[in-house]
Amino acid sequence: MSIKKKKLKFIIGGLLITCAIVALVYTGVRDSMVYYHTPSEIMTKSSEIYNKGIRISGHIQDGSINWDGNKLDLTFNITDGKQNIPVVYHGVVPDTFKYGVEVVVEGKLNTENIFHATQLLAKCPSKYESQ
Repeated sequence: MSIKKKKLKFIIGGLLITCAIVALVYTGVRDSMVYYHTPSEIMTKSSEIYNKGIRISGHIQDGSINWDGNKLDLTFNITDGKQNIPVVYHGVVPDTFKYGVEVVVEGKLNTENIFHATQLLAKCPSKYESQ
């Protein structure tokens, strides 16, 4: 076997490995990318996104929090000031979760326009931000 054939096999093997790595990275990144939507955006295209993984960003609507600490069940409305979406969540609630706080919920919207959150993130209050 000549040196040229060995180099060619090495180059082809390297290209195949590189292509496989790029494909794996692309697939992983594409599947994990979830963009933020507002409640108004969700309501305008709700039929397109039913039962798909999405994130919604908004504020907790005043008077909408219903928390059962024994079962770790939480319901509340997320709002952008124009539209409200009811959210159902089961799990630990962040300490900063309260009325008017900006939150991000990740999960799926069902056909009744109720959002079933699998993850709940609450933004820190502004008292922690620099002046």
